[in-house]
Amino acid sequence: WNVYNRNDTPGYKGYGESAQNMRNLANVFPIFFIVVAVLICLTTMTRLVEEERTQMGILLALGYTEKNIMMKYVLYASTASIFGSGIGILSGIYIFPMAIIKAYGIMYTLPPLKITFPVFTIVISALIGTVSTIFATYLACRKDLVTKPAQLMRPKAPKAGRRVFLEKIPAIWSKLSF
Repeated sequence: WNVYNRNDTPGYKGYGESAQNMRNLANVFPIFFIVVAVLICLTTMTRLVEEERTQMGILLALGYTEKNIMMKYVLYASTASIFGSGIGILSGIYIFPMAIIKAYGIMYTLPPLKITFPVFTIVISALIGTVSTIFATYLACRKDLVTKPAQLMRPKAPKAGRRVFLEKIPAIWSKLSF
């Protein structure tokens, strides 16, 4: 005779480990997505601000304050962040759980999915995303708005070129045709 309790059953134990792995993944995924979103927003807003340097210089020369100019970009970033948070929240609550439950449904017999709304988590993640996007926009704008309008209206000077390693070997470099 062998006596097993529920925890000794391989199916029960495997399901418990899978649930624990999914719980751990659910704790890491939002952090990963927020970090990626902040980096993308920082890159996007930096490029946007660099492309509109001339316009920023003209607005400064016309008498607009730095605060008014910065508000344009902050409003744009916050609007995009709020819409992005909404799309992310909806997909995170509906699409991902449905896909995961279908995958687990292949291995296990599961009850129907009951979706709940963790309001606190939703609000905190949307706030973190929006605030970090606004902060990234502020950093991108602040860098350019401290310069004089005349400098902003001119195109930005290209970065200084670097020498390649091959240029240091004259025997090879002089033989290359350009």
